[in-house]
Amino acid sequence: MGAFLNKLKGLRDRIESTAFFSSGLVCVLVPLMALMQWLIMQMCYQSVRESLAMAPVYILLETSLLFALDSLLALCTGRWWIAFAVTMPFAFVYGVLNHYVIDLHGTPVSIRDVGNIGTTGEVLAGYRLEVSRSVMLQVLLFAAGLVGIYLLRRIGLRQKRWDRKRIIVRAACLLLSAVMIFFGFFGPRPIKPEVTRTWEWEDPLTTYGTLSCLLENALSVNDVLLCPEGYSDEKAAAAAEKFLGQDKLTGQDRSPDVIFILNESYFDLSQVTDLRTDVDPFAAFAQRDDLIRGFATSPVVGGGTNCSEYEFLTGNSLHLTPGITPFQSLDMGQTDSVVSRLEAQGYSTISVNSEHRENYYRHIGYPDMGFDRMYTDLDFTHREYYADRCYETDRCLYEHLIDWYEDMGDGPRFAYLLTIQNHGGYEICPPEDDLVHVLDDYGEYTDQMNEYLTGISLSAEALCDLIEYFEQGDRPVVLCMVGDHTTSFANNIVSAEYSEQEADLRLRGTPYVVWSNCDLDESWLPEYVSLHSLGSCVLASAGAARSDYDSYVAQLTRQVPVFLSGGDWYDTEGQWHDYQGVAQLPEALQDYVCLLYNNLAGGEGRLDEFFCGG
Repeated sequence: MGAFLNKLKGLRDRIESTAFFSSGLVCVLVPLMALMQWLIMQMCYQSVRESLAMAPVYILLETSLLFALDSLLALCTGRWWIAFAVTMPFAFVYGVLNHYVIDLHGTPVSIRDVGNIGTTGEVLAGYRLEVSRSVMLQVLLFAAGLVGIYLLRRIGLRQKRWDRKRIIVRAACLLLSAVMIFFGFFGPRPIKPEVTRTWEWEDPLTTYGTLSCLLENALSVNDVLLCPEGYSDEKAAAAAEKFLGQDKLTGQDRSPDVIFILNESYFDLSQVTDLRTDVDPFAAFAQRDDLIRGFATSPVVGGGTNCSEYEFLTGNSLHLTPGITPFQSLDMGQTDSVVSRLEAQGYSTISVNSEHRENYYRHIGYPDMGFDRMYTDLDFTHREYYADRCYETDRCLYEHLIDWYEDMGDGPRFAYLLTIQNHGGYEICPPEDDLVHVLDDYGEYTDQMNEYLTGISLSAEALCDLIEYFEQGDRPVVLCMVGDHTTSFANNIVSAEYSEQEADLRLRGTPYVVWSNCDLDESWLPEYVSLHSLGSCVLASAGAARSDYDSYVAQLTRQVPVFLSGGDWYDTEGQWHDYQGVAQLPEALQDYVCLLYNNLAGGEGRLDEFFCGG
């Protein structure tokens, strides 16, 4: 038997040593492994069947990008196996990472996220990552790729490394893929459209592929602002004049202290499911009759805190800047914010955040907006947590806010606070630590909901205690707290009774709470409002001194209370309108988009007085 096996091994070695077999195997393995790399990356969002159902020309373009990189590395190293030993792990890590980022964050990884890799790691570390069927298939494809690398290495060891013919073949492969890439992406009439960036990122990703979108993202890394069709500085000036020609809003002579709180993952699950609990998580609010409550639509579902705080603090929709990290991609010193606009009214300003100052480039964005003082992790004198959770409680942050608020001086004050208590994951504490329990079975999400709702209950109690503190003072105060986005699992418990559009609105609608010891005009605070309009509406409801732009944004909500980042909008009757391009928007929104571009683009045509003056 042993002699027979040795003969078979010898026969295999003789076959492998033939040039015909070796060349044939390489010709099959190399393009096949490039296709496998692409599948691993594309499966971050699609199944194998869905990926292979893409238009063949786009699959060819995607694999050409990888094949070009593989060919270049093979040409430089003289070995195909070395090339794939570099690119295959990259494809696997990117594909798996992107899968979890999409699942937990709501948007795919982009080139701009490289600078936030540390923050991304911290976010993912807070969750218990389940090995889904998609990830298992990615692992299997990666394992098959390793087998391919092994086979290519065996063949390579029998061949001369710098054989002239093989160098020519590798150069030809590189040239062929380069030609495909040129005509596919850069030619006079490219196969893939030059600009496919939208807030509906799923469509370009599933139509053109992950790599094509990543390439477009890389090429536009310094060109993040989309110019609306038909824009001109003259149109922007006319839109501003149209508003300024109207009667000015009355009651703009107050200067109350303004407190804005963006609460991490703060959401009302009853918005998406028929929620029954043993304890009302919002019971603390029900005991007060002086709160105005509603919902503000976030720009991203299930993630994107940096996007939410940008909209909340600036009054600017991210409609023209899809897929960015605002404080990294935009010059916050160039566009005005509630910070700079209130400072122009004589306010002193602070920001409070218990995390690292570098997270999402806040160490650049906050000072550029004009905050007088930025309090972050190193400024906290003590930290408090609930049970086994590793995120500082709202109550802890509010205690520090009070200390720093009292040090702000005698003039009007603006304080902005970003919480962290309700950040995922929600499988950290033992069940006995949960204070709120759902009464129905939600399968794998039941325990997560109990822990999450416990945090929501603690947030409501802590906010009411903060309000009691301000009630005891003699300074006029208006306070607004709003959630930054829904929790990561909410999309999995949405009731089937809701249409796709209604479910999207409900998932975006994070609760807001407004309180003041001054008289508030509730007509400025609709039940549903865009997050980018909420701050301006709060100032209008309090009759606070504000810029023309804040007054304009508040007035706009009386015609269009909700304008989503993707362009869909809701009228005052709650009717949904699908986005069909800027030209199809109502006149009021066309003016807004025009002014939005004028504000962000800067330049000599920017209406500085309109955005900051009042």
